[in-house]
Amino acid sequence: METHSDNKPYLTPYSYQRHGQVINNEDELHVSIWHAKNNELLGFAILAGLSNPNQVLECRRIVINKKGQGFGHETIQLLKKYCFEELNTTSFG
Repeated sequence: METHSDNKPYLTPYSYQRHGQVINNEDELHVSIWHAKNNELLGFAILAGLSNPNQVLECRRIVINKKGQGFGHETIQLLKKYCFEELNTTSFG
C-alpha cells in the first residue's frame, strides 16, 4: 500500500522489518482498516505514544488504498473516538 503510486509521494515506505518493530512495540499500535460491508482491507494506521505518561498520542501514519470515497475522513474520526474513549488519551494529533 505504501508503494502504490497514489501514496508514494506522501510518505517513505517502511520496510517489513520496521512494520514488524511497530507491531511488537508496546508504544506503537498498528491498526488495520477494513471496509465494514465487504471486509476488504482498505489501509492501515500507526499510532505512537501508547506509553506516554502525558497520554498524548500521535498518528504516525495513515495509508488508505481507495481515494475519494471518504474512507480517510471516516478513519480519522474513528481513530479519534478510539483514542479518546478507549485509550483515554488527552491529546491526539
